[in-house]
Amino acid sequence: MDKNSTYSSDRLIYRGLTRSDAEVVVRWRSNPDNYRFFFSKKPITLEDHLRWFAGYLDDPSRYDFVIFDKDEMPVGTVGLSHIEGDSCEINYMIGETSARGKGYAKEAVQAMTDIALQELGVKTVYARVLANNPASMAVAEGCGFEDYEHVYVMEAPAE
Repeated sequence: MDKNSTYSSDRLIYRGLTRSDAEVVVRWRSNPDNYRFFFSKKPITLEDHLRWFAGYLDDPSRYDFVIFDKDEMPVGTVGLSHIEGDSCEINYMIGETSARGKGYAKEAVQAMTDIALQELGVKTVYARVLANNPASMAVAEGCGFEDYEHVYVMEAPAE
């Protein structure tokens, strides 16, 4: 896995985040309907994102992907962060409101979890979910993650 990797699942394509994705990511992350479910409760600017992106490129503990539907429309993001030893965190957002309710988040989380377990060799993938985000809780639970007080955990199958 590298920051330029591309993956696919049944209905989605995951392409490594690039600088050219900045405007759509900022639009999604600055939408109050989206950021109310983030740990940071404020919109971001293009300058904020580009500053973050410059550091992201040199961060070996994080991989972010833009999610595209099969019509090549960007619909959200999924990523792995805090990759340390045998664990990592998964994060996900369907930023396009018209793309919600189609099962894209669940499909993306399942695909990225499989990638983390197989390619990165981690044993544990976890998702931190705010208590006011029942849709995200349903995604994690639907993917088989166990709930430990809003930290959802997926363990690698025993060998």
